[in-house]
Amino acid sequence: MAGRLVAVALTLMVLVFPGCTSAPSWTPVALPGGATPVVIAASPDGLLVGTRLGTGAPGLVTVQGSAATQGSVQGQSSYATEAQWTSLATAAGNVVAVAGVRGGAHGNVRWTIWRGSASALTEEPQTFETFGGWGMGTLTGATFTGSAPLLVGSWSSETAGLEPAVWRASGTTWTRVPSQGTALANTATFQHQVQGVAALGDRAVLVGRTLHLGPTLTSVASVWFVGSTVEARQTLPAPTGLVAGQAVSCDAGHCLVVGHADGRLVAWLVDGVTATALSVPAENVADTEILPTPVIADQDLVILAPDHDGTLLLRSRDGGAAWSTSEGPQGNPVAVARAGSSLYVLTEAAGQATLWLAPW
Repeated sequence: MAGRLVAVALTLMVLVFPGCTSAPSWTPVALPGGATPVVIAASPDGLLVGTRLGTGAPGLVTVQGSAATQGSVQGQSSYATEAQWTSLATAAGNVVAVAGVRGGAHGNVRWTIWRGSASALTEEPQTFETFGGWGMGTLTGATFTGSAPLLVGSWSSETAGLEPAVWRASGTTWTRVPSQGTALANTATFQHQVQGVAALGDRAVLVGRTLHLGPTLTSVASVWFVGSTVEARQTLPAPTGLVAGQAVSCDAGHCLVVGHADGRLVAWLVDGVTATALSVPAENVADTEILPTPVIADQDLVILAPDHDGTLLLRSRDGGAAWSTSEGPQGNPVAVARAGSSLYVLTEAAGQATLWLAPW
């Protein structure tokens, strides 16, 4: 469903609880063989965890509660045994994942694409030109449009800089769709950056920012909906300044977007037509800090934010009208996901990644 976002002019009447409430009881989750968690994604089978094995190779684990089951990962190319997960997405039992490792004469990232299920992933080798070469940018993430997998990243613009790009699969072959002539294309005065992706039914949702290259550098938080085509870019309501959407998560009908505006945490609810700016607790979020993908399950919203050297958990049980805050587990926030009746948080501290579990 196409449509322009209607910026909500009236500030939501919200209740924000100051300070922190009692924190959930966090328990570390042990993974088979001492594997290191790298990326996580909720699935009907439980929490899907992309891991790094002791050999440095990518691994796969499904976690239900605190029980972990090892999956199969079958590489095909020479880079597969060293590739590290960067993105993991699931839909209707299908899984698509992205991993990368630097290699070659110029030390560029060599991307590998994997597909399968929660129990087994197999690499789909691609030609070098699919994701590499003179125009290469990066791969931001993987998602789905309905049952079809979609990759989102960047590629050299015909006009200026790197612009967002999408890749679609035909069988096991991935092909980049030209961005020129679509709302993803850069112009001489506007440059787009996509930083987060999620699935919303038969469309993918891309969030990021659009830089205005005028006398004063400004940016707005942007969202794109991608189905069979790329729909018009839409702007999320926020004060003027340096604003960006960083991460997005969707449920059956709407999405929760988190980002920053001039160094402060911001969040929106988006349903494809209307964008509502939420009044979240005041938190400093620098432009360089990465916000994990939030959690949305109907009216239950969860945002994980950095807080000094730890994590802060923000939760609303009524769709953003009231918020509570509590301390998250130790370490810097990397990812958060809800699977079944459990909330999982991935943190990193002193080079060590830990997966945490709390009842939800």
